[in-house]
Amino acid sequence: MKNYPVRITLFYLLIATAWIFVSDWFVDEFVSPAYITVAQNVKGLGFVVATAVVLYFISCYYYRRVHRNELEFRKLFKDNPHPMWVYDTETLRFLVVNDAAVERYKYSAHEFRELDVTAIRPPEEREPLVMFIKRIEDKVYHDSGIWRHQDKYGNTFFVKVASHSTTFGKHKARVVLAMDMDEQIENQRKIQLSEAKLKGLINNSDDLIWMLDPEGVIVTANEAFQEKFRRFLGFTIELSKKIDISHLPDNGLTRNWNNYFKLAFLGKKLRVEEKVQQGDKVEYFEIILNPIYNDNGGIIGVGCFARDITQHKQTENRIKEQVSRLREVAWMQSHELRKPLANILGLLDLVKAQQDEKPLSPELLGYIESSCHELDEVVRKIVEKSSTATESKS
Repeated sequence: MKNYPVRITLFYLLIATAWIFVSDWFVDEFVSPAYITVAQNVKGLGFVVATAVVLYFISCYYYRRVHRNELEFRKLFKDNPHPMWVYDTETLRFLVVNDAAVERYKYSAHEFRELDVTAIRPPEEREPLVMFIKRIEDKVYHDSGIWRHQDKYGNTFFVKVASHSTTFGKHKARVVLAMDMDEQIENQRKIQLSEAKLKGLINNSDDLIWMLDPEGVIVTANEAFQEKFRRFLGFTIELSKKIDISHLPDNGLTRNWNNYFKLAFLGKKLRVEEKVQQGDKVEYFEIILNPIYNDNGGIIGVGCFARDITQHKQTENRIKEQVSRLREVAWMQSHELRKPLANILGLLDLVKAQQDEKPLSPELLGYIESSCHELDEVVRKIVEKSSTATESKS
């Protein structure tokens, strides 16, 4: 549309030049001198009529184009699903609003024209708005971000505002598009609340919880993991930064990480136990690694859980020691106790055989006494082992 006057002028110049040369040649060749004046008048009148008809059709063509574009623009403005309006940048009064604005803000189109743009803002935000409008007055386009608006009845909501400068009639104006953000902000608030609850939940857990991405970066970790990491490894973990596992101290918490994570990223679920020693202190952890999948089935990370099972492991070791001692007691009862008892029984048989023939020999009495002492020592050991096992159990 910018070339509309130029096109009309060039077209008119072309037609006029062609008409002058052609008509003059025709008069000179075919009209007698007596009728030259009449011919010139007819030629001029014909030129005026012809150019008038041509200009009429050209004007109609461009008028229809302009009118069609205007209707399309008005339709785009009027039927836009988001509230739109045009306001005067000097008076800040509404010049025109679309149907979506009428529906959202509850003012009629006539009521809007009686208001300025501060009327759809909460009272405490009106003065900052006026100052903001002055700052962006000379900007052709401006994304103004998220603002709090209010409707006719004082109900507030959030919108994302964008505007551009324009001329509306004789007014220097701006066209404004306001997209309703209430639902998105509410969803974002719910997500943040959910994340806060989840963070509170995992941070209140004594278990170590962390997540690793395919690049070896610890994406998130609870406070228990960070504290344990700091205590065992001697430095503070920085979330979202890659940890070079090869530089970590060689202890049970990190020794087999590479192998575990490689298996987890292949889709395997792992449950392992690790012994961690720092000086004289020994701790045991049960570590669970689960692959994390996206909607397309690809593995995007590994969720890791480590539970301190030191007390459980110590109890388990005490039980093993008790079982070992009880087995020793059982072995002593079945082997060591039987030997002196068998000796005594054998000696008793000899006593019975000799009691009617002659008195007991000192040698036989010595054997009996020795076997009794041996039996007493075995019984003492059994009592001692049993007492130790009982004390360990308690």
